[in-house]
Amino acid sequence: MTKSQLDNLIHFCFIFRLDIGIDGCSADYILEKWNKFIGVKPYSNDGVSVEYLEEDMRDLKKYNGCVVGMGREDIHRVESLLDWSKKWGDYDKVKEILHFILLLDSKEFISGRNLALPSELVSLFEDWIGNPEEINKEEYTHIHTNTIKDINEWLENTDINRDYKLSILV
Repeated sequence: MTKSQLDNLIHFCFIFRLDIGIDGCSADYILEKWNKFIGVKPYSNDGVSVEYLEEDMRDLKKYNGCVVGMGREDIHRVESLLDWSKKWGDYDKVKEILHFILLLDSKEFISGRNLALPSELVSLFEDWIGNPEEINKEEYTHIHTNTIKDINEWLENTDINRDYKLSILV
């Protein structure tokens, strides 16, 4: 993975991190950013189709929010994806990307003891989206200055900076 590819992945992750989220973002906006930063067609994931999510919600209601194998984060993802699909439409065009963004919710980027490492972002991408070597090789740098500041502060952490450099080498 090149430095530009890793930077593109990190920039995308920071744009849609938990404190910004997906609620105010249309499918067109999400796809525009995805194509500029990432450019990879995600793995198909029928498990995040509206039909499956609605089935999960029925099970949650039926069993009073207690379904084996579903934790609090899983329930939040199901609710968020269903809410987004009702609000914006065009869900099928971006469902895998939305799911990836919501998986980022479990990662800390700004503060906390368990800050996300670049290698974790790469692994998450590889598990849910595709080959990180296929991420756009040309760095996309049209990012708000506050986001750049947040990224630079994150990279100042010794463990994160070390992992960042190792992720480029591997």
